[in-house]
Amino acid sequence: MTTPALQFRPATHADTDAVIALVESAYRGDASRAGWTTEADFLDGRRTGEDDIAACIDRERSLILLGGIVTRPGGGLVLRRHPDATRRLVAASLGLGAVAVVVIAADPPLWLATTAAAVAGLAAGFPFAAVMAGAQRARPDAPAAAVGLTNGVAVLVIVVATPLAGLGFDLPGEGDLVFVTLAALWGTALLAVRRAPL
Repeated sequence: MTTPALQFRPATHADTDAVIALVESAYRGDASRAGWTTEADFLDGRRTGEDDIAACIDRERSLILLGGIVTRPGGGLVLRRHPDATRRLVAASLGLGAVAVVVIAADPPLWLATTAAAVAGLAAGFPFAAVMAGAQRARPDAPAAAVGLTNGVAVLVIVVATPLAGLGFDLPGEGDLVFVTLAALWGTALLAVRRAPL
């Protein structure tokens, strides 16, 4: 038996139910409690619905990316095996992420936008292990508190920045400002790598 090749294609309205089921199973309801992404203990109701997915599918220059989470544990494994290369690998990940979102903002063909979105998603997870290890080293007297604070700040940034990014897609340019801002933030993080306790 052969394994089918991985294929990229634009989502259609026929994919709506499958996308909703995947998102809901990861974040809401009892099924989500099996994983670490659950919000079921904090939030009720739906995470997404037909109207949200239809809006994404119908919006020109819209792309749904799934699967970037693999680089969090993968990044930790690579950094554990090559601790001397941590700073270089984190810098490369941040640089690739910045370049990828600039490519997305340039309105490339679908194949290139898909590749850039995948690179950005994968690059976003890679520094996670180094950041958490650095937080623990910065506060050896309270490593769990350091990780908790780091995660808390990250969640706060997500909660505040996500609606702002959504509003950015309603401005002229259909999100170009959002992607340029993201690239600038990745670049700023890249500058911080030199002094960060990684």
